[in-house]
Amino acid sequence: MKRVWTSVQLFIAFYKDPRNRKRKTPHVWLPKNATAWVTDKAVKDQEAFLDVKGEEGQRDVQIKFQPDQIVLRRDQGLDWSGIIVTDDRIRIFVNDHWIEVRGDGSVKRQAETAAVSDFTILDADGSLFHWTEDRSVAVSPSGAQVTITNESESITFTPDGIIKHGEV
Repeated sequence: MKRVWTSVQLFIAFYKDPRNRKRKTPHVWLPKNATAWVTDKAVKDQEAFLDVKGEEGQRDVQIKFQPDQIVLRRDQGLDWSGIIVTDDRIRIFVNDHWIEVRGDGSVKRQAETAAVSDFTILDADGSLFHWTEDRSVAVSPSGAQVTITNESESITFTPDGIIKHGEV
């Protein structure tokens, strides 16, 4: 496990002075003893977290600082309900789907309830791949070539025409 953070300190920024005038730079206040850190003992069993209370009618957000990831979560709604940040990727849970942005720039989309074989990947080079239980689709980075494969055949569409590959 690679740690993504070592300590958390709460800072409160004031963007207006006591006379309610906007400041050029915020005044940053450090509350006494508002610090958390991870010890080397039982690293997997520790986390620090903040509860951010929403305005009336808004969902609260919990920010969890685990040794190997930072997690933002809130009750499900029609938009995001979870964000997980690790050393090499960011995962966002939105509308029952995980959207994962990887360190190489590729993006993966997968339904929470879907089988492993039902997902979409947008590669960093622009290639697109989509798999379902009964077929797969591959699109070249330029979009000039599309290949659809199912259990019985594979068909490729190119600027020069259609190529049938026959039985798979």
